[in-house]
Amino acid sequence: MRQLEVVAGIIVDQDKIYVTKRKGNDEFKDLFEFPGGKIEKGETQIEALKREFYEEIEATIEKARFFKQIHHQYENFEVNLYLYICQVQKKEFTLHVHSLGTWMSLAELKANLNLFLEADQDLIKNLKEGDLII
Repeated sequence: MRQLEVVAGIIVDQDKIYVTKRKGNDEFKDLFEFPGGKIEKGETQIEALKREFYEEIEATIEKARFFKQIHHQYENFEVNLYLYICQVQKKEFTLHVHSLGTWMSLAELKANLNLFLEADQDLIKNLKEGDLII
């Protein structure tokens, strides 16, 4: 089974978390996720995170703290998801690969769990306010 190495960032501003909505034509269209993407050969997790943030939302990371690794098995592939709590230079983003970007509270994330990718659901279910400190 195909295995993907993916990095994603949790951007926190006061009590809100930034999430993006996927566009495209695949099975994950219109689902929310944390910004990030696949780690390319030869990249570290941090290098991939910085590249993906800039490519997807034009954000520059000031600080990133490793938070958690999640392994999730989808029907046709497995993903190792490496999550970081991130601080970025600016809080206004330009979307390049998503249809929507929005800020949600932790309660909103949990209330809308079914609108997220399954691997992200695994994280959100157990996420606590104290986890979000950089």
